[in-house]
Amino acid sequence: MTSPGVRATAREPDGPILSARGIAKSYGGTVALDGVDLDLAPGEVHALVGENGAGKSTLLKILAGAERRDRGEMTLAGTPYRPAGLKEAEARGVALVFQEPNVARTLTVAENVFLDHLRDFTRLGLVDWRRLRREAEAVLDDLGAGVSVTDEVDALDLGRLKLVEVARALALKPRIVFFDESTAYLNNAEMRALLAGIGRLRAAGIAVAFVSHHLHEVFEVADRVTVLKDGSSVGTFAVGEVDEDRLHRLMVGRELGADLYPGRTPRAPSEGEPALRLSGVVYHPLDGRPAGPFDLDLPPGRIVGLGGLKGSGGEALLEGLAGLHPLVAGEAALGGAPHRPRSPAEAWAAGVAYLPGDRGGEGLIPDFAVAENVTMAVRPSRRGLVDRAREGELTTRAIADLRIRTPGGATPAADLSGGNMQKVVLAKCLAAGPRLLLLNNPTRGVDVGAKAEIYGHMRRLAEDGMAVLMVSEDLPELLGVADRVAITKGGRVSKIFPWTENPSEEDAVRWML
Repeated sequence: MTSPGVRATAREPDGPILSARGIAKSYGGTVALDGVDLDLAPGEVHALVGENGAGKSTLLKILAGAERRDRGEMTLAGTPYRPAGLKEAEARGVALVFQEPNVARTLTVAENVFLDHLRDFTRLGLVDWRRLRREAEAVLDDLGAGVSVTDEVDALDLGRLKLVEVARALALKPRIVFFDESTAYLNNAEMRALLAGIGRLRAAGIAVAFVSHHLHEVFEVADRVTVLKDGSSVGTFAVGEVDEDRLHRLMVGRELGADLYPGRTPRAPSEGEPALRLSGVVYHPLDGRPAGPFDLDLPPGRIVGLGGLKGSGGEALLEGLAGLHPLVAGEAALGGAPHRPRSPAEAWAAGVAYLPGDRGGEGLIPDFAVAENVTMAVRPSRRGLVDRAREGELTTRAIADLRIRTPGGATPAADLSGGNMQKVVLAKCLAAGPRLLLLNNPTRGVDVGAKAEIYGHMRRLAEDGMAVLMVSEDLPELLGVADRVAITKGGRVSKIFPWTENPSEEDAVRWML
């Protein structure tokens, strides 16, 4: 098969195209990888699974030249492979799609697809824009991304931005492609398109390795799976040799089944003033259509979950309550008082904490220390200076309560795994002591063990009287965690299930479509 952006290669039956032996990497006193081996064959899809911090992303970055190994050897097509950086790896046919979105918003979609190769479209100092757009469109169409080169980059949601990054990797015509949690930001249709694209890469003889916390993706497209735990390889298996339960046990070292979601008994809340009341509320994102009207009551001590397709209104509602969008109609009340924040700072001051869907772009500052991120919204001070003792207390408590895997509070957030970054953003929210906690896909990019920990923490917060409003594109999560489920469709609430009802996935989907 030959297609735009994908170079068909002949299968190489004699051995792997990429071999890594004894790969080790440490960051300060933290061991990220401790002697890991990996082989990739042409036309093979190889999944890497494990808890957050197990070393999966670090391994892919080393293989793609984004990180330097401390020790170990690699060969590519039988020759020594020691890439000094991403560019050198790309020149040898190795491409990496990073975990966190990384798109230049000031450039066009076509320019982003060929971001580092624009000179290839330049002659006598002039860019051949027609050719650039034509070739970028071909790569996007082959991927089935649902993105056009005429789209405004700023108007794209996280899922489609991620697909632009995937197209950028495929435009390199690679022999090997690494996907690091690339489906974490995608809706179901986008995820289906990417998995189909991975299947086409396999058919073209290209080697693929991908990291995912969604094990159904592993069983759908992978040929082999390697399990990492605490920086070491637990084992490599043909996909037919293992099932999800066994993978869970290998990843976390214990059974994770019925206890994934904390126990709860559906019941109607007691009478009294709701923590949040929405009456005909309409918010107007500056870069989109108005969302609403919304009518919803959220009592203290309860978790209400909003489900719906991407763009159906739930995310816009959370952002409006968090002060990101103006209220253009209706009334919102927080504890009986009007809630019309004109900025995120006003929302935080009113007792509203927001965990955004894009943890790297909106939730934290990666170059800041863990302690600075945790206390960002409640910066402790004494006599005009940062109170380092109080900062340390808040950070130590957050690390213990949320089981954040980090060498300490002084570690840059960028050095943490994606799931531990997510826990840092949640810790920042909780440090403010909010009355209302807004969660936008709280376990996106988080492994199953960390999910169980976050769910348990959410339940304890609710039992302590906090009101939680959660948007989730993960239906089992939505139905397993929320006390009450509401479904959004076309910018408004299409269905609110009774407090005492546990809807099925089929019931929920019926109101989404």
